[in-house]
Amino acid sequence: DGTIAWLPHGRSWKILDMTKFTESVLSSYFNQSKYTSFVRQVNGWGFRRVTVGSEANTYYHELFLRGRPGLLRFMRRQPASLHNTALRIRRNLKQVVDQEADPDFYAVAESYPLPSNCPTNKASKG
Repeated sequence: DGTIAWLPHGRSWKILDMTKFTESVLSSYFNQSKYTSFVRQVNGWGFRRVTVGSEANTYYHELFLRGRPGLLRFMRRQPASLHNTALRIRRNLKQVVDQEADPDFYAVAESYPLPSNCPTNKASKG
């Protein structure tokens, strides 16, 4: 429905319509209405945000891949203390490491394509 979509390589997703996402998806699926709370939850599950380039503001997780739902069972929510430590380390590293260290998912997709039998590339309210 144009609210959220997978990127073509199937390794990251992006919110396309922030207003619609906040009003429809958050209240229906996450029992909340604040985007910042959603981002905290996403980060708690180990998702990372791409910060530069054409994929800036997309989110990815190594086990969250289009067409590979079997991988989801291996995802674990990080304990708060571990999550806070990881955030602090990431912030410090961002000051030292060039931000162009974000992954190039199109290059990865060339060597390791995901299944293409996915019915759609957009998440929809079901």
